Amino acid sequence: TVAVPELLWFEEGSEVLGAPFYVNRFVAGDVPVPSEGPSGELPIEDPLERESLALDFAGNLAALHRFDWPAAGLSELGGPAGVPEDGRDAARRAVANWRGYHERSRAGAAPMMARAFRELEARLPRESPLCLVHGDYRTGNFLRVGGRITAILDWEMTHLGDPMEDLAWACSRIWRGQTDMPGLLVERERLLHMYSEAGGLDIDEQRLAFYDLLAAVKMSAIMTTGLRAWADGRTDDVRMLMFRHQLAGMQVIMAESAGIVG
Repeated sequence: TVAVPELLWFEEGSEVLGAPFYVNRFVAGDVPVPSEGPSGELPIEDPLERESLALDFAGNLAALHRFDWPAAGLSELGGPAGVPEDGRDAARRAVANWRGYHERSRAGAAPMMARAFRELEARLPRESPLCLVHGDYRTGNFLRVGGRITAILDWEMTHLGDPMEDLAWACSRIWRGQTDMPGLLVERERLLHMYSEAGGLDIDEQRLAFYDLLAAVKMSAIMTTGLRAWADGRTDDVRMLMFRHQLAGMQVIMAESAGIVG
């Protein structure tokens, strides 16, 4: 259905690597990252190559959202509470999930997060389809050779939810630097058009706005979770410590998504 590496083995025990792990077949390609160079250069300079990648990017996402997850026996991706009743229930669960990460990791008062959670609760969408959601669909999480995506990676946040959650995450300011191009590929409207043309589910700007704000909340919660892991001595990954310097920027993005600043 989508470009994923072939799964070869899954090891449930921890004897080999200290934790369960899986092994996939090797897939060729490099990973473009959603950040500009020191002089503002794009990670992929050729506009035709970016256009081709964006088409593949949108097409894979549309195919994922059309995937018949009930027939594939993936209802367990609804989590411990089971399959969400509807899109509103899925949105409510998403807000509760990231509120939990935030509460477990925050080091003190977080007024912007508190405001964002109030906004999200007030804006819960009333109707939306349920589909398989990747959860981290963006530039930086795929392999490519030239203008073709060879594998979509990083499926650890996959769940059942609203297709607008993936689209909002892919289009978030988090992944477009100082440009107007989601993932530094093409303009937002062009990417949304590609998704629709590829057979994606109906686009709803109101739900996109809700999940755009959730994206900023989610990224902030991921950052504070990494900082908490560093402070508790559970990781020595210096990238977690770097989140301290990025949180201020996330506050600005959150304020923009919440409509507090222009």
